[in-house]
Amino acid sequence: MLKSSALLMPGLSLLWLALFALLRTPEPETFALCRFGLYTLLGTIAICAAIIDLKTEILPDCLTLYATLPCLAALLLVNGLWAQAQAFPLSLSGMLTLSEPLLGSLVGFVILKGLQLILRKKSGKEELGSGDSKLMLALGALTGPANVLPTLILAVLLLFPFFLLVKKRRLPFGPALVCSAVILVLGNFHLS
Repeated sequence: MLKSSALLMPGLSLLWLALFALLRTPEPETFALCRFGLYTLLGTIAICAAIIDLKTEILPDCLTLYATLPCLAALLLVNGLWAQAQAFPLSLSGMLTLSEPLLGSLVGFVILKGLQLILRKKSGKEELGSGDSKLMLALGALTGPANVLPTLILAVLLLFPFFLLVKKRRLPFGPALVCSAVILVLGNFHLS
């Protein structure tokens, strides 16, 4: 099943690229195109992970962790090279701007990991999987740190009607996270 889902990656990548290009045309400079490609790859990774989660209720580390971390490193490298080429001022606000994808990833990961630990301590069992917090590494980079909390809130709101209709105790949270991030990113909403 993992193999068939991995075959969807090129098609989903093209779909994500087309939607992203229509709604957020990248600047014609090299660094912007590199960032655009990396964000496209992160979006594709997240969508594939959500499809796998929907089918198996497992978010594989090969996507949520091992494919996402090199993309984040590449984003930081591209942003650093852009800053060097532009003689970007090395102030605190400038450094925060350049590391925004990493900050979004860390904020999303820490919030969901903290929530996972709290729920585990309170109920004594696994209510939220570790894969969801790892998935936030990719989604936090896409949405930015300011939209991590709105992404989580929208994901809960998207999942709530299904929880009432299906009446299952556990539903995969990954697809709801990805849908909410796609809505916020492609809608170009800034809720902060």
